[in-house]
Amino acid sequence: MNKIPKVSIIVPIYNVEKYLDRCIQSLVNQTLNDIEIILVDDGSPDNCPSMCDEYAQKDNRIKVIHKQNAGLGYARNSGLDIATGEYVAFVDSDDYVDTSMYKKLYNETINHKYDIVYCGFIVEKKDKSTYTENTKDRDLKDSNEILELCRNMIACNVGVKEERSESMAVWHGIYKKEIIDKHNVKFESERNILSEDIVFDATFIPLCKSIRTIQDALYIHCFNNESLSKTFNANKIEKNIYLYYRLNEITKAYGLNNFNLNIVRFFIGYNRSFFRSIFNSNIDNKKELCEKIFNLNIWNHIFAIYPIQTLPLFHKLVIFCVRKKNFYLLSLIYYLRNKL
Repeated sequence: MNKIPKVSIIVPIYNVEKYLDRCIQSLVNQTLNDIEIILVDDGSPDNCPSMCDEYAQKDNRIKVIHKQNAGLGYARNSGLDIATGEYVAFVDSDDYVDTSMYKKLYNETINHKYDIVYCGFIVEKKDKSTYTENTKDRDLKDSNEILELCRNMIACNVGVKEERSESMAVWHGIYKKEIIDKHNVKFESERNILSEDIVFDATFIPLCKSIRTIQDALYIHCFNNESLSKTFNANKIEKNIYLYYRLNEITKAYGLNNFNLNIVRFFIGYNRSFFRSIFNSNIDNKKELCEKIFNLNIWNHIFAIYPIQTLPLFHKLVIFCVRKKNFYLLSLIYYLRNKL
């Protein structure tokens, strides 16, 4: 009988030839040897498919899936379909990890079979500057504590200045595979929804009985794209609306109606980010895109239920412009924000 790996590490791969060796080397050299590495070639048009096959020939812990391109979320699902580990982990192929990451995370589960173990992480910018997102050493075994962690991944409560106090990213933790299988927890496509990670976490975390977080920063998340986007994809607006309703659907299915205002704040935050992207772009239709956001019917509901006066000052100013549908004032606010 084959031994069950302690951790299955799923790596979706698309057009990352420049970074793939760095990522895979950080995995094959893990101090935890009892792992399986699932490389999901999502129809990559570069040399990544052959690179994956070459690594599989050298290391029998590596499995390779070649599939038609369908996006990150579905690539992760393809990995979940064949994963055999006690826990599963997700790594973005342009990122890399500390070689001790999975040993440290798994060792936390030896005496207590936590449903998730999270670590801190390092963000590496394109200019190679970094900053660290640490978490605290915590044991969460009370259902209220676990649900509060989930809620703070969506957004902080009304009146809290900080917008989010917990990372929603799935790549800095390990998740118990038994729960995924029992409840058929899957990723949605980022082509339909704005954040597939928060949907996965909002589905998985309420099923947990215990979660461990450790302060060690073991995952390195890299911004390899251009620092200033030149375009804004208007599809993000619709994806954000779908995400809003999807999160409400998921949380209400668990009876978590008190998550409603956190989801509203999440929606507001993404739209504020959209405005920044629009004004930082070189597109000609800035006014048209902003007015498209202004005219979303969902704002009437948000203005009716969310205490806007509790938001930080800049956030309130943005929402004031949305309420008044004032493009010129909004553009001035973002101009001054960038100058300060």
